[in-house]
Amino acid sequence: MSGHATIIVGEQVRNANGEAIGPVRTRSVSGNSDSAFATSSSTLSTTIIQNRQTLTASSTLAAPGTTFNLAGQVSGIRSGSVWRTGWSAAGLTNLSQATFAATYGDSGGPIYRLISGTRPVAGILVGESGGYRAFCLNAAILSTHGISMF
Repeated sequence: MSGHATIIVGEQVRNANGEAIGPVRTRSVSGNSDSAFATSSSTLSTTIIQNRQTLTASSTLAAPGTTFNLAGQVSGIRSGSVWRTGWSAAGLTNLSQATFAATYGDSGGPIYRLISGTRPVAGILVGESGGYRAFCLNAAILSTHGISMF
């Protein structure tokens, strides 16, 4: 989830139905990560609600011109291509920018790519600048919180 949309460490994260998932354990809104990590005693799903597709427990890199998808909580599934990488803004570094549509409330949505039936994750949406959507890279998020994929 995005760090800027998380109030404080210890806050309960809730699903779309308002049910508690678990507390935020770590949060970062600086350097190369705008993200937060929460723990849960339940088994969480990697299925994207909007289209019932399952994300793959692997990462992929974002290269300019590569097509990616956003699974936004508000916008749903949107496709676009990476415009540039290594971009910095608002105290964040090494962001990627893409052309897919997004709206307020989509922050923290996974950015993924369809590759031969798999859906590796590239990062999460963090905002918009200059008409492009910005996202933090998966490797930076994992490193910031000292965690690994699913």
